[in-house]
Amino acid sequence: MTQAEKKAKELVYRFYHRFYPYNSIQPETVHIFEKAKECALICVDEKFKSINDAFGHTEMSIKLMKLSEAYKELTEVKKAIKKL
Repeated sequence: MTQAEKKAKELVYRFYHRFYPYNSIQPETVHIFEKAKECALICVDEKFKSINDAFGHTEMSIKLMKLSEAYKELTEVKKAIKKL
């Protein structure tokens, strides 16, 4: 399991346990898991916004932002969340 997959799983399960405080995923709770994934994706998008605000909105700053480790890591985490 990659670092991004691990972070994605932790983030989704953090939201999942807020909606369903028990430790297992039951067939009837699949919709809760999907809702947790949506919340995790929103969280990642908010982190993207904060990185974007820190770098600015010029063409050069956007290129630099996309080269940053934080941006690359968030991109991988977002992909991993979608795969769950």
